[in-house]
Amino acid sequence: MKRFSVLTMLLAITASIAGCSQQEESTMADAKNSTQLGSKSAQQNNAQQEKPALHDGVHHHAFANPAELARKWNDPERDSWQRPDQIIEAMSLEPGATVADIGAGTGYMVSHLSNSVGEYGTVIAIDAEPAMVEYLSAQKSKLGPATIVPKKVSSSNPELPSASVDGVLILDTWHHVAGREAYAKKVHDGLKHGGRFVIVDYEVGADVGPPEKMRLSPEQVSKQLESAGFRVEVVKESMPRHYLVVGHKDENDEQKLNKSIPSHRQGLPSAEDVKRFFADPMARAKKWNDPERDKWQQPGEIVAALNLRPGMTVADIGAGTGYMVARLSKAVAEHGTVIAIDTAEEMVAYLNDRSADLGPAKIVAKKVGYSDPELQTASVDRVLMLDTWLHLRDQEDYATKVFAGLKRGGRFVVVDYAVDAEVGPPSVMRLSTDQVSKQLESVGFRVEVVRESMPHHYVVVSIKD
Repeated sequence: MKRFSVLTMLLAITASIAGCSQQEESTMADAKNSTQLGSKSAQQNNAQQEKPALHDGVHHHAFANPAELARKWNDPERDSWQRPDQIIEAMSLEPGATVADIGAGTGYMVSHLSNSVGEYGTVIAIDAEPAMVEYLSAQKSKLGPATIVPKKVSSSNPELPSASVDGVLILDTWHHVAGREAYAKKVHDGLKHGGRFVIVDYEVGADVGPPEKMRLSPEQVSKQLESAGFRVEVVKESMPRHYLVVGHKDENDEQKLNKSIPSHRQGLPSAEDVKRFFADPMARAKKWNDPERDKWQQPGEIVAALNLRPGMTVADIGAGTGYMVARLSKAVAEHGTVIAIDTAEEMVAYLNDRSADLGPAKIVAKKVGYSDPELQTASVDRVLMLDTWLHLRDQEDYATKVFAGLKRGGRFVVVDYAVDAEVGPPSVMRLSTDQVSKQLESVGFRVEVVRESMPHHYVVVSIKD
């Protein structure tokens, strides 16, 4: 019960759950003693030992050493009976999706989810236990290509902003939740239309797991989810001790949802757009490069913050379809250079094809990896990142590389969504200007914060003195 033990503490909700501790310790002790009575009892004990005991009898010490717990709970051998591939299949995640793992523990499923949504996706690793959240924060660079957002929550609320995630997973946790119908409604609210809520928990009668009186049948879980508005299916799987229930938040209100999105956001990339984003850059450019965007993006203020002069070399990291490239090109003029950097081959190819239309400067479209802008030492005068900083896995490390690539006196300008903006990425991903400033200062930048007339964004200007 590797994950199950974490989530007893994580969602330790009622006094009755705490009372289960003595019962399970007694059960485990009986199983241990029975190994002397015959091979059948020994086999039962071995099965029980596949996971750690539900409680250790001293709750405040249960999670004192997450690294030690991770060696057991994240053991690759677990895959043989937990069947993470079947869980991922049930989630039906697309590259670029945002998914929440409620009761993430030491990250067993986080890495699987991260690999599923890829480098443009986000995994919100939710736990109620501070030690687990701290451990995940330290380990997030090792948990796959996605952006990992560890988050501590209370036991009664997943704290998901409305319509902010594409999928939610709860593994070995649902039987601990008090007020399951109310909790399911909060998950339903946090899901986008078309999203899935996947519950994996112990079968009634399974040879390991929580006490029988705590277990729920798939039929009981289905009724709880249906009461919260989900359309439910019980998925056939081959896990020896678990069932898998999928709650669907159908798309019947999708048009109503779209009408609630401000018109200037409808053309920007969302998790659902990622595949189309790569497949058809020209279609994306018609929206993202729409001159109407200037009214709220205020590109003139961004160019002013960069303090560009003719002949300079400027890098636009996350150039996409070139919305800012043309403006940067005009500012540095015919003797200047704009390095249009992106991680997507399709975007780079698109920029190369239309470089002649992007102003007087020399345009160099360049594909890079997600963790390195690949700037030559002291090679550029200015660097811009627009709506990109929040998606980096390790901002300080990336800032160090930008700092090295800038010439002395160079500027690094970060433009991203304000914490209180009414549109933008999930609130758990956002960073305040103070947080961004500290990240940049930690690698040697001198920082100033500018917020002019952009309604949703801040501008952080950092200087390499």
